Amino acid sequence: MKCRKHYFQTTICTAAAVLMFAGANVAQADTTTSDNLTTDSPAVSAILNDMLQYMPNVSYDELEQSVAFESQASQMSPLDVAEAARQEMFANQMPVANSGAEQTANITPITPKYVGDLLWTPAHTLFVQHGHSAMYTAKDQIIESTPEAGVHLLTRKKMKVSKTAYNLKVNTTQTKRNAAVARSKKFVRRAYNYNFALNKDSNGSKMNCSQLVWAAYISSAAKIDLDGTGGPGVYPLDITASSYTSKYHTY
Repeated sequence: MKCRKHYFQTTICTAAAVLMFAGANVAQADTTTSDNLTTDSPAVSAILNDMLQYMPNVSYDELEQSVAFESQASQMSPLDVAEAARQEMFANQMPVANSGAEQTANITPITPKYVGDLLWTPAHTLFVQHGHSAMYTAKDQIIESTPEAGVHLLTRKKMKVSKTAYNLKVNTTQTKRNAAVARSKKFVRRAYNYNFALNKDSNGSKMNCSQLVWAAYISSAAKIDLDGTGGPGVYPLDITASSYTSKYHTY
């Protein structure tokens, strides 16, 4: 089952900031050419190669297949899908030096207000901060997805977060939170998905941290889309930006 929201619209200022951060120098592609209807067009290839610099462990073929799948599902051209994915990826990143990600993760999370509450904690890849999402499946149990272990359950006392991490409440009924928790447990033992840019498959064979949390809520009886920005990917910061989430404790 594939779930999505309409893609966000970016302003010229936002796009310029994104390209400055990425160190990219990409000319505006001509979206009227027939080449843009295929994933192997030069314009699409240039965008995918640019994205892969920030996506360790994701192959070009995997990213190309994700673009093709999303293009077919959304009825957008591969070029539009690839560009939306690139802009969203850069918009969800910030330099580690400004994010607090260099601090040690040595704080035990508090007991949540509600089962189904969420955690966000700093995490980075290639010196870029993107954060990490997890969900409370009980007062003393958490579910998360990590590169080392994939989707797994652990006790609250074994989970560690950094300073500037925070707890989030999902603004809904406890019945819907419980439905999301039950759904999340169906994903245990699935492998880690390194592709954040196009990860909005709510029943993927591989899942990353924010995809797991998002899928638990959207594909359960809760039917809540926690992606606060829209786009072909759901990132930890997208979940914190959702109107359905409220921060209630900072570490």
